[in-house]
Amino acid sequence: MSKISQEAVARTCARLFDLPVTIARMNASYGPDGTGGLPIMQMDALMAGNPVTTRWDPCMYMPIHTDDITAQTEALLDGASATEATIVNWAGDEPASVQEWCAYIGELAGIDPVVNSVPVEGTLRGSVTDNTKRAALTGPCKVSWRDGIRDAFEKRHGNK
Repeated sequence: MSKISQEAVARTCARLFDLPVTIARMNASYGPDGTGGLPIMQMDALMAGNPVTTRWDPCMYMPIHTDDITAQTEALLDGASATEATIVNWAGDEPASVQEWCAYIGELAGIDPVVNSVPVEGTLRGSVTDNTKRAALTGPCKVSWRDGIRDAFEKRHGNK
């Protein structure tokens, strides 16, 4: 509810104050630094010998690398509109499941990752979005999820 309310306030401010606004609905962001985002937190759990638990099989997302986020920010701000807030789904260009990226991490690490699916009724089965508007403003992503996860793996865990 709070996200919907915040978007309503932003849209209202755009109209009332002639304020250009872009509302970017973030998908699964990730990168090698800090906590790394969902895929990288799961990578770190697997590397520590822990299982990953997710709510569906498959549990789909469209991960977007921090390099793409940085590269796309200016274009998203330039696309802001004051009459109707510009709303975009900010996600990578490729759908991938938790199970799929954990299997890839397992390949990189030479381990057999354990991914437990525990269905949680009433929750989203992931988040695969229509990025047409974002792509029209920013162009395509430059970092595929596999390349981004491999880069983060090498930076965080070395070359196994």
